Amino acid sequence: MSAISKTSKLAVVLLMVSLLALLVYGYDKMDVANRLLNSYENVREYLLNVKDRVNETTSQKIDEAISQADPLVEEAKQYISSGYAELAVEKLREALSILRDLLKDLKEPLEEDFTLMGTIRRLKGGAERAHYILKKLEEKGVNITALSSSLDEVDSLIEDAKAALISGNVDETKQLLEEARSKLSDVFQGLREEARQHFNLTREKVIRRARFIVLSVERSLARLDVAIKRLKEANRTDDANKLIHLRNRIVSTLDSLDRHLKAGNKGEALEDVKHLVNLLRACKNLRIRSSGA
Repeated sequence: MSAISKTSKLAVVLLMVSLLALLVYGYDKMDVANRLLNSYENVREYLLNVKDRVNETTSQKIDEAISQADPLVEEAKQYISSGYAELAVEKLREALSILRDLLKDLKEPLEEDFTLMGTIRRLKGGAERAHYILKKLEEKGVNITALSSSLDEVDSLIEDAKAALISGNVDETKQLLEEARSKLSDVFQGLREEARQHFNLTREKVIRRARFIVLSVERSLARLDVAIKRLKEANRTDDANKLIHLRNRIVSTLDSLDRHLKAGNKGEALEDVKHLVNLLRACKNLRIRSSGA
């Protein structure tokens, strides 16, 4: 089984979540309809921009899928204009389903895109947690103006990276994400210093430790991607698959940590952090062995 087929399901999920951002719960139907419409337009633009990176047959599939989905979206727009939000949501979900099925056929030529989408998703999650901590600090009377401004820059960089990737500018996406990662690291450093001075909550200790580990993991994932690519190019399939397996375990543990942090499960979150530390050690050792050093 190829590395791509092993991670295809995760890759498609990451791509759809990152492009669509379907966080629709808690919103009224008209808001959901407008969000879905925006998501459709993002995915449509993305697919049109990747046509030059796929073969002719796949390019034709993209045109066919869009030609099927566009009329549904036009119906949805009419429903939105008439105030029939529920019918609009139904049509938009149907249109997005067509594009989602198409994306499953684009796993191989979009492998790098999937990796970048995953990075966007994790950085966005890190920024959201930083906003949460800032809010808690503000409630303690801490002046958060500088940190808040820096975090706004991170948010902007992440959105710019998302837009760049949708437009097919992979190199620009990488540059923006690296800048966002660096600035977010600085923000968390500032948060740790402020939190140490103003409160000593166990949950915040967990969050600080988790964020430090997550930023280290992001750097390791980037290095793993480079190592995997080089091993594939050298036809060292077994070594590449070892790194791919390790990468998948890291991503899975990151997802678990994210869920436990959001749910406030401190004990489970700390266990995830410990697991990530061990995986980072394994990552370092395995990379060294695989490189032949």
